[in-house]
Amino acid sequence: MAAGSAWMTLVSRMNAELQLFLPNWVRARGLAVYQVVFAGCQALGAFVWGQLTSFTDLRTTYLVAAAAMIAGTISVRWLPLYEQEGIDRGPVGYWAEPHLMLEPHLDTGPVLVTAAYRVPARNRRAFVAAMEAVRRARLRTGATRWVLFRDGEDPEQYVEVFVVPTWEEHLRQHELGGGDVAADERAVELAEGPPRVTHLLPPDSSD
Repeated sequence: MAAGSAWMTLVSRMNAELQLFLPNWVRARGLAVYQVVFAGCQALGAFVWGQLTSFTDLRTTYLVAAAAMIAGTISVRWLPLYEQEGIDRGPVGYWAEPHLMLEPHLDTGPVLVTAAYRVPARNRRAFVAAMEAVRRARLRTGATRWVLFRDGEDPEQYVEVFVVPTWEEHLRQHELGGGDVAADERAVELAEGPPRVTHLLPPDSSD
């Protein structure tokens, strides 16, 4: 009864925390991934422990499971759960809406976005370090790939490049969270003004 009560309490709390933590625009997707991982791991675990029991015995299986739980607890030392409560996840309309000559459909994609910054030599190291927070923000809000380049012909120009699956996904990125805005603002402070942004669309996009 004690173990069952603890299990139900933990599951209920995780569900409630996810509802409160995830931003509105990604809440359904986040919950779906959580449910797939949660239920999938239970099904996989049942199969693994069942197979182990069939080859050994119940006592051995329980001992192996206990050892795995202890190992998982110890692994927190090297794989910690980072505190996320302080992150401002409220939507902020920080980026200007893109003005394009084309009118892409919302499901047009993939979309390649570039942002060119001019960075004085004295700020180079600080800018590259600041862009690490920008990278995490882009990937967290929908980008599938992110790279920062330096122009070989113009060493003071840095180009951020990231890919988003669809145009709709990119439009959602314009509603950044407060923490993401801080990362963007820090990068702009170290550059000579806001970046020059381009949006590259598939060749069959509507015009």
